[in-house]
Amino acid sequence: MRDDFDLRSYSQSSNTWTKRTTSGTGASDYKTAVVDPVRKRYLYYIVGDTTLYWYDISSATATTTLQSGATSGCEFMNSYGAGWEYDPVQDRLVAWAGGNTVYVMNIDSRVCSTVSYNGGPADMGNGTFGRFRYSQKYNVFVV
Repeated sequence: MRDDFDLRSYSQSSNTWTKRTTSGTGASDYKTAVVDPVRKRYLYYIVGDTTLYWYDISSATATTTLQSGATSGCEFMNSYGAGWEYDPVQDRLVAWAGGNTVYVMNIDSRVCSTVSYNGGPADMGNGTFGRFRYSQKYNVFVV
């Protein structure tokens, strides 16, 4: 997890949190994150900023440095409370900010494409946050 300043990891066996960064740099309260289990990255963005930020989480204990890169076509990053999730079938990040449009991000290039579906659900008034998830059993996204 990342608070306003640092990345932290939790050890279930010792019931303790460990600070994994030394940045101490604050960020807006309006941010949302997802884990890429293939590249072993903790990724997040700040609403209104189309920069993708990430940490290398391949080590369970090592200190890590914040990295970042510009994105293209990822308008969902301007939406308060958009939901996003890793899709293991496509090896992409999938985001939804309400309505018929879904954003599909190539994690390596940080480029988003869009796919539209008729009859998409309405925008979630107070944000999607953790309510947009992938069901591996059914190979669908739910909100």
